[in-house]
Order: sequence, then C-alpha cells, then structure tokens
Amino acid sequence: METYRVNQSLRLVIFSSTDGYADLCEASIKYYYFNRASQELTAEFAGPWAKTNPTVYYNQPANVSTGQYGDNNVSDEFAWAASELFITTREANYNSDINENQIGNGAPSWQYTAPLALISLLEHGDDLGDDVDLNILENRLLSTVNFLRSAANQSAMRVAMGANNSDFVWGSNGQAGNQIMLLIRAYELTADESYLDAAHLAMDYLLGRNGTGFCYVSGFGDNSPRRPHHRPSEADNVNAPVPGMVAGGPNPGQQDNCPGYIGNLPATSYVDSWCSYASNEVTINWNAPLAYSINALRYYQDGLPTALEETNTIQVETLTVVPNPGINTVYLPQINGLQRQDIEIVNLSGQVVYSAQNVSTQQIDLSRLISGSYVIRLFGEGKVAVAKWIKIE
Repeated sequence: METYRVNQSLRLVIFSSTDGYADLCEASIKYYYFNRASQELTAEFAGPWAKTNPTVYYNQPANVSTGQYGDNNVSDEFAWAASELFITTREANYNSDINENQIGNGAPSWQYTAPLALISLLEHGDDLGDDVDLNILENRLLSTVNFLRSAANQSAMRVAMGANNSDFVWGSNGQAGNQIMLLIRAYELTADESYLDAAHLAMDYLLGRNGTGFCYVSGFGDNSPRRPHHRPSEADNVNAPVPGMVAGGPNPGQQDNCPGYIGNLPATSYVDSWCSYASNEVTINWNAPLAYSINALRYYQDGLPTALEETNTIQVETLTVVPNPGINTVYLPQINGLQRQDIEIVNLSGQVVYSAQNVSTQQIDLSRLISGSYVIRLFGEGKVAVAKWIKIE
C-alpha cells in the first residue's frame, strides 16, 4: 500500500496505510493514557485514504536497498484494519467493512494479517455485543487450531511444524511461534486444556525437539545459536550473542548460499553462522510470539505473574553499575532508601553465578567470573533494581 512519510530533523518513518492504521488503533488501546487521541486521528485519516486507493501498492524507493516485502493482495490487511478501527471507535461505518465469513484463518505472518482480526475481535467480544458474530469468528480460529493440535498428536516428535507445506519458509521459527500463540488463544477462549498441552509441546520445538537439535533461542540450553545474523552481537567483542533472540530457523531455500547447512531437508536446513541471513537472522516479528507465548505458558503452568504483572506489584528501578564493561570489580549503588539488600548475578543461560544476602557493601569482587554478559539484580523490601553488565578480560 501507499506509504506516509514524516521527515522531521532528517528522521524518516515509512509504513503501509492498512497495516499502519491497524497498528495505530491497537496502540491507542494499549497506550490509552498516553496519547490515544493522536493515534486514533492518524488511524482514521489513513483508513479512508486506503479505501479510496485500494490498489496503490508499496514500491520500494530507488534509494532504499533493503527488501521491499511487497504484497499485492491486501484483503487480509483491510480485514484486520477494519476490525481494529471498529474496536477502537465503535463506529458503524467500520463495522460494515467486517465480514466474519470472509476473514481468513491460519497462522499470521508479516504478509498475512487476517488471523490478527480474528484474535482482536474475539479478545474484545464482550464489548462488541451483537455487532459481530462471535460464533463464526471462534469457529474460524478453532478450525486452524484443531488442525495444529491434531498434527502435533500424530507427529512422532509431537510437534505441528511441517504439517503444512508452507511451515518451513524464511523465518520458519516465527511460524512456529505464531502457532503456539494460536493454541494459547484457543485455550483462553474454550478452557480446553488439550490446546494448552499442545502449546507446551509446540514450544518444545523451538527449545530443542526439532530436526537440528538446536534450542533456537540464544543464550538458553546446551546447544543454542552462537553466531546469529545480528549486527550488534557480531560487533560487540563478546563471544556470546545477545540472549533471548529466536533464530529464523530452517529454510530449505538456503538463499544465502552459506556453507555448513545441517541438511537439505526442510527441517534440517539451518546453519548457525553469521553468514546465514536465510536461516540465522533475527527479527522482532519472530521474537514477538515467542515473548507472548513464554509469558502465557509460564502463567498458566505455574500460576506465576507475567512480566507486566510483576512490574505492577514490585517497584523496578534501573541500576547503574561502574565500570561497565569491567574486569574484576564492580561498584553498586544502594536501592533508594535501603541500607541492606540482596544481590544476584545471572549469566546468559539463566544460571545464578553469584548471590549474597543482606549486604551493605557496594564493592563486589567478580574476578572468578568468565568474560561475557550478565544481569545484576538487587532486591529489598518490594524493590528491584536491574542492570546489564559486561565482563571483559
């Protein structure tokens, strides 16, 4: 779709009109108390423009060399955008653009956003009343999820990946993450625990039960990516990559022509190499469903609060440690108002490598730690202060 460009102090923002106003509507709900009015106005400006110009597709400017991510079928974007605009404004003209029987299902992706309309409308179903047919929407979502659940139950490795021919594509681990998200949403809609069980099994795929034996999340497990196609991780002179990133995953296209791919079969077309942008790249849209699903599964399995709920009950502060990077010794300030506090230092694998309770000292000797990245946390009386620290030789 056509792009809107805002040039302010040489800062250029480019987004497609349909995805853009759907995103802005969602943002106006999530960030209601910040600046909802401007987001709604922008979305309502973009919406009519897109309807008036439905076939003005995005074309990459000549001076932009990255991928175009082109899409000449935007019916799914219109369905999602209309749904978000109606949820946000409750205006009848946007409701008339919603056809429940024609909203596509399946797993969402950057090029296919229709399932996001199903998820949003069902999430806000109690507020929409009779304006949309929730039964149709739920049945469309569950038809996809039932297929995923059945595929996992019939798979020798108890995973749904590979049940569709389109599963192993560029960014296949994003596809896996979105499948997990759909299974969790189905559980939340129906309270059927078989969907939650299938979601746990699907998460196992990303964490190591797959055709390569890799845990695809950096910094976790015994065999995780060490050289993702991620510029900051490659350039920071730290051997370990930034933790918590999901690699793109098996891609039989192998468009980068890098050596060392584990195999040519779809599920084995992966190589842990900086060279491999086709299988070892990281992107925010692949990480997003992982972040959602990890928090949701943690909540439903253990009854533990999610990260958002924790920040509502515990006061979290940003901690400044010096020197950073450092060699052997760090100096820690006290949490405001506390004379004594507990200290915990965690490595990239989630292991606690240093801990001390009820201490008042501000100087800590960390000479026994190996070089790498760590998270330092101070605790005390409902307060937490957190800092990232890099140890160098």
